[in-house]
Amino acid sequence: RPLWPESRRHRPLHGEHHEGVHRAWLYERARRGADGFESEKLAELAGSENLNNCYYSTAYTTVNASDELTAFVDAYTKEYGEAPNMFSALTYDATNLGLQALEKAGKTGADLQKAIADTKFEGLTGSFTFDKTHSPKKSVLVVNLVDGVQTEAVSVDPNK
Repeated sequence: RPLWPESRRHRPLHGEHHEGVHRAWLYERARRGADGFESEKLAELAGSENLNNCYYSTAYTTVNASDELTAFVDAYTKEYGEAPNMFSALTYDATNLGLQALEKAGKTGADLQKAIADTKFEGLTGSFTFDKTHSPKKSVLVVNLVDGVQTEAVSVDPNK
């Protein structure tokens, strides 16, 4: 099934063009998206055959998974009966970041805040630090889909 709704699928994008040109354009051009492309629901709705040459940015993928990530995926799947998604991995990392900071911090919220701000964290979703506005500084993964399946992931550091 096409990604485009039936009512818009064959409409020209710019000017008057033959509908076959637009159909070819839609199916052959690289498509880019955000972390929602991770969802298995996308392949179900769009049809996996339509998810080629699709790239999206995310904080999590199991492509080239570390031993630690593989152990997390196995334990999570055993416990909950389904594989974790990006939000599961980010929550795991956020919890561990908080626990590490609590071990370093004093008894006040200000001490905890400073401990988090000074942390260089290594987690399932990668390494990161925080800038002066408390935003995480970390790499992002760009994942390629082939027939709706994640096939490769490249780490890109937007901070460089």
